[in-house]
Amino acid sequence: MSGRYLIRFAKSEDEALIIAFLRNHWRHDHIFVTNPDVMRWQHQSPDYPCNELTFVLAQNEEGELLALLGYIPIRRFDHSSNWTELALAIWKVRDDVEVPGLGLQLLKTIQRKLAPDMIYAVGITPAVRPIYKALGFSVGVLSHVALFAEDESSSCIIASGVPSIARQSIPRDPLITFIFVSGEVLPDVISPVVFDSLGAMALPRKSWEYVLERYIRHPWYNYDIAVVLSEGKPGFVLVWRKVSTPMGSILRIVDVFGHVEMLERCGAHLRDILAKSGCDYIDLVGWADYVETLARGGFVSCNDYHEMVLPAYFSPYEHRNVSIEAVFKCGRNVDVLPVRLHRADSDQDRPNSLNDMSCMHTLHDRQF
Repeated sequence: MSGRYLIRFAKSEDEALIIAFLRNHWRHDHIFVTNPDVMRWQHQSPDYPCNELTFVLAQNEEGELLALLGYIPIRRFDHSSNWTELALAIWKVRDDVEVPGLGLQLLKTIQRKLAPDMIYAVGITPAVRPIYKALGFSVGVLSHVALFAEDESSSCIIASGVPSIARQSIPRDPLITFIFVSGEVLPDVISPVVFDSLGAMALPRKSWEYVLERYIRHPWYNYDIAVVLSEGKPGFVLVWRKVSTPMGSILRIVDVFGHVEMLERCGAHLRDILAKSGCDYIDLVGWADYVETLARGGFVSCNDYHEMVLPAYFSPYEHRNVSIEAVFKCGRNVDVLPVRLHRADSDQDRPNSLNDMSCMHTLHDRQF
């Protein structure tokens, strides 16, 4: 094997090369290998959707793939925006490749060529943590909180060690109203401009078009979306979906944006939604300035009650707590905005297996 190599951005015709690399050097049953439609959906270029995939590749003179780094531009879900934020995804250098700093060169290529206002990753491995720290990224662990029904007799199979305080009564805020978004037509009291303004309050930024493409038009998952009002004025947007196991189900909040501090006033309303769903509890994983205040709204945290187990992985299901680390780095153009990271902001809320997709939407009319 030659010691010379080329670093370049991926084209659509590299798909087979990428899949073979993942099969042989990452995991043979990775969802991108077993169903490339998921890769096409997640890594479709916002600028050249038919010609490019959002990966950076390192390739030797013989055409062999040595390493890759996937990324997801936020503009993937709103092509009309001028946002440059992007999430990093799968990052792998072949174990048999002895090129010092090759993986780092992939990351620096993204930084140099794309000049994003913000780079972030959710769910990093311990091996890359020192790299991010050396590059000046903020590194931390996402908080994991949950809201349970008040009725202590209600069944809860998925979680364990739930403290009695999790069942305490929560005062109902009469000023709070939930307006549900159904399909692609907004309720009369909400406009696309409202979504755009709420989504512009933090990083990564969101919009109505983003919500349409990321959630409402998702090819496999069914999301519930609500605009939460206070005294009739839109306050924040809440996105969740039902996640199931053979033992039971939960409601998983995957995105929150807008005046997120209002979430602590919504505990009683969320319990109504939980009761109608028949699920065990509602959970939220996030790195955000409001998460620590949610105890006032009835949420309990694994950090405060160490005997409590809130499983993070459902596909496959694992009954254990998991520390999910995240990193981010912002440019000077946007460093005045707060950073709020949730599951759906990266690749943490996509199908992981064919079973995840068996009962969801189909791709018969989707173009990638």
